[in-house]
Amino acid sequence: MFEAGQYNKAMKNFRQALEISREFKKEIEIARALKRIGNVYYQQDQYDKAMEHYQKALTISRKLKKEGEVATDLADIGDVHYAQDQYDKAMEHYQKALTIS
Repeated sequence: MFEAGQYNKAMKNFRQALEISREFKKEIEIARALKRIGNVYYQQDQYDKAMEHYQKALTISRKLKKEGEVATDLADIGDVHYAQDQYDKAMEHYQKALTIS
């Protein structure tokens, strides 16, 4: 996803995007920035931090009733479970994502 050594730059940019989105109260953009921060953590095998950000994004997506975003968030959460060998939980989240999309 990111070139080697680019994680810090990506994280800085996504955190800046999150800050700006919060400043302007753009909730869907807040969710997207959280998801992107989660992606950086995921790529670095920091699954707990990735999960935390994906869960926050999911909460916002559900609140805004953005079904496509909810499906993506659920799939991202499934990916974390899969990476942690929690296959039943991964399948559960993938199936929820598929019923929405």
